[in-house]
Parts: sequence; C-alpha cells; structure tokens
Amino acid sequence: MRGLQPLRALRYSDTYLSQWGEVVLAGSSTIRADGPPLAASQLRFPERRADDRSKFVQYARAAAALEEGRREGDLIVTDLGYGWVTGEGTALIGLAHLDELPPTKDAAPDEARLRLLEATWTQIEPIVLSLPALPEPSTGDTWECGDWAVNWVHEELNLTLEHSTLISGADSLASARRFREERGPVRSPRPDDWALVALISASAAVELPTGLAYFSLRDA
Repeated sequence: MRGLQPLRALRYSDTYLSQWGEVVLAGSSTIRADGPPLAASQLRFPERRADDRSKFVQYARAAAALEEGRREGDLIVTDLGYGWVTGEGTALIGLAHLDELPPTKDAAPDEARLRLLEATWTQIEPIVLSLPALPEPSTGDTWECGDWAVNWVHEELNLTLEHSTLISGADSLASARRFREERGPVRSPRPDDWALVALISASAAVELPTGLAYFSLRDA
C-alpha cells in the first residue's frame, strides 16, 4: 500500500492571512459581508448570479478567482511535504490514493462538487479519516489563521491507511472518483488518482475548517 503521501499544497499567503484572518476559513465563527472572493466559503459555494447564462458560470468564476489569487500572490504553493494542523484539535494533511480509501457505496457524487472540481482542478475540502493513533506532531514552516496553525514538515512519514475510517467527505470522495472516471484513460502519472485527506486520531473529535490548505491537481 502507498499510504499517506506528501503534496504541494495551495495555501493563503502570510500577507493575505494577516489582512483577512480567520474569515477566509469556512466554518469560522467570524462572518464578514465584505469578505474576500478567495474565502473558502466563496470557493466552495460560488455565487450563482441572476445574469449567469449557465449554471456552470459560477464554477468558472471560482476558477478565475483561484487564478487571480495565484497571480496576485494571495495564494502560494508549498514545497513537497505534510501539514500538521493544530488548534482546536490535531490533524495531519496529506494525499491518499483513491483506490486505497474506503468504499462509498451509499454516497453519490455531489454535482456541485464535481462541477467545481472540473472547473478548478482543485480539491477544496479534505476527506477526513481517523486512525487508531497518530504520531507526535512535529514543527516546520508555519502559517496561522485565527486559532488554527499549520506546520509544514518534510520528514518521511510511513503511515498506512489500512485501518482508517471515513469520518466525513464521502460525497467529496465519490465526486473525486467520478471525476477520474469521466476523464477516462490518460497518461500516468495522473494527478486525479489522489485525494486531499486529513487524518485525525480515533479518540479525537475534531471539526476542521475548510481553507487551511487546498490541493490543486495542476501542482501534483
């Protein structure tokens, strides 16, 4: 089994986080009507406007926001590594191969998530898995957002997902698998084989906000 793998994550720059703070996170208790277009909630639920000629325009708008964020330096790509999340709980961010994740027999692909993935080639929400235990968190390059922090580390982690349990994100997982299926045979390696995951300990009850890190398939 491949187990947990490192990734090049797409994240908010320190300057952007200093300007906006935790308002960029979805699930944050902070609500701002004038929040930025790059906020996780705006990316995850792009606005459909009355003058949109198609229901797909809203997803193209999210893709355009991500591209502009890259150009302006508001979104930056990390080097290859893992993210230790600390705050109201502890989690470990990485990549998992779709074929090694639990089955989603009772979950159908969510059309909104699927269209968003098609438009942006970016996984916005991590699939949350629990393991019997996690190793001790380590420190590295850090970015902070409100009560949360991500320590980006480069050490080798030999974590198998064999005994993992799917906690949340079944519809995201089903959508990622459908996205890969609809693309059909392509050259290997193919980035759509992989999914953004967050591992938590089975003994913990952690509700992670969206926006701490994204996975853009173009950076794989």
